[in-house]
Amino acid sequence: MAIRGILNKLQISSGVFHHDFDSRESSLEALTERIQQSVEVARLLPIIDHPKPNAIQKLQGYFDILDGSRIAQKFLGG
Repeated sequence: MAIRGILNKLQISSGVFHHDFDSRESSLEALTERIQQSVEVARLLPIIDHPKPNAIQKLQGYFDILDGSRIAQKFLGG
């Protein structure tokens, strides 16, 4: 889908779009970052909400997830 189609669906002007994004590529980068953050949060919720691990164990779980994300980024050329 072209940017114009996306803007029409979202009912925003191209001026609003270009205020936040320099190009289609920068908008896609922002979108993938947002998706990655959402995925990381979804992966963290079971750790955060689990009653058994103590704070240090939860923090270690968080770092393990971040480390796994970094390894995946390196693998994908990020």
